[in-house]
Amino acid sequence: MPDFTVRPIEGIFDSDGNAALAAVPWLDPTAAAGSPVAGLARPTRVFPDGIPHLHWLLRQAAQVTVKCKPDGGSEGADDASLAGRFFGATFIEAPGYPPTITQDPGFTSIIHFTPISKGHYTLGILRIGGGAVILHFDLE
Repeated sequence: MPDFTVRPIEGIFDSDGNAALAAVPWLDPTAAAGSPVAGLARPTRVFPDGIPHLHWLLRQAAQVTVKCKPDGGSEGADDASLAGRFFGATFIEAPGYPPTITQDPGFTSIIHFTPISKGHYTLGILRIGGGAVILHFDLE
């Protein structure tokens, strides 16, 4: 169990006013005819009522920022407050060659990357002795 949370930062816009990333509803296809759940006004995935599935949709060549928050700490905490338990990040899955991951000097809790290729990205974020969190992003 990780001892931190992560949050992709929405509301970062480029000079043209385009968002780098957005949480959008995940729309499942309806069940095929002949299936046991055909005709039901529900998607094929099981989910809690009233809580929509969301996924992170990226925009090509726009920098994405993810901030980490240690339990009991502040989001985007500086390394001096992490007692030597810094954050690291790597792409577990990326289309083609994975984008470069950068972290602000003295702030390993702030992670940036810029997706280039369309496809699915899986970002793993870990903290020394504190577990890991996996985030999924899509560039369509």
